[in-house]
Parts: sequence; C-alpha cells; structure tokens
Amino acid sequence: MDLRYKRTEEFIRQAVLELGAKKDVYSLTVSEIAMKAKISRIAFYDHYDNAEALLEVMENEMIDDYIKQVGPYSDFLTDPLKIIRRVMNYYENQRYSPLVNSSRAANLTTKTVDRIIDEIMKASGNNSDSFRLKVTFAITGILGAFRSQCITNDNAMEDIARYVKLVLQ
Repeated sequence: MDLRYKRTEEFIRQAVLELGAKKDVYSLTVSEIAMKAKISRIAFYDHYDNAEALLEVMENEMIDDYIKQVGPYSDFLTDPLKIIRRVMNYYENQRYSPLVNSSRAANLTTKTVDRIIDEIMKASGNNSDSFRLKVTFAITGILGAFRSQCITNDNAMEDIARYVKLVLQ
C-alpha cells in the first residue's frame, strides 16, 4: 500500500473520530468528512463508496479488536469472571468512542454479541441449540448490565460470574 493512500486513510478515520465527538457519526456526510480530513471528495471515494461503507468498516474493525482483546473464550466456560473483567476493561476504554455512542450503537452491540456467541460456541465445541440459547442469555445479560452500568465493583462481577455458571449448567 502506498504511503499517500495510507496517510489519506488515517486522515479520513481521524476526521470521523473528531466529528463524531460533536455529532452522531451516522449523520456525517462525505463532504463533512473530506473537509475535516483536508482531502477532496474524490480522494474519499478512492477509499470508500460512501460514508456508510466507511462506518461499516470501522464497526467491523472495532468488533474484531473487541473479539481479540476479550478472548480466550474458553474462559467463559471455566472461569467466567476472567472474561467479565476483560469485557469491563474493554468497555471502559471504548466508552467515548463515537461508534459506541452513536444512534446505531444497538446495531453495533447486536453484531458484537453475535460474534461473541460464535466464539464461545467454537471454544466449547458444543453446537446444540440448547447450549446456544444459554450462552445467548448469559452474554446478553452481561452486556446489558455493562450498558446500564450495574457492574461497578468486584462483588457485582463475581455475582454475574456465578449467574453465568448457573445458566450454563
């Protein structure tokens, strides 16, 4: 990849992050992003078909990063507290991301939950519908608790870990 292309890509992404601190990233236009990145609209279109395509790429990269940082997913089955702590740390670090705080945060969460469930299913080797239902119930409960900020201390995390163990039995 040529250096100019890579640098323009960085300018585009930085522009989205800066603009997203002031308004919903999903309402950004190509013109706004290009102006903030100090590039032409044509240069933007050399990288992405439209603003939505850019945000889709950024969402997927964020989910990939999340999946990588929160694993290994075998911990969910043996010691759920470990994975709960990693989830909490990740959310603490991403709290101010314009993607997390956007109008489509629920869409981002849904995509993330689906990926987490798939990773846990792979780690377990158990592909039964019953197990998938239990994992889905546990994961959505954990993420719901994080989103509503119910998890604020070690006692709360330990309670949730016990809950996960009960659900997975």
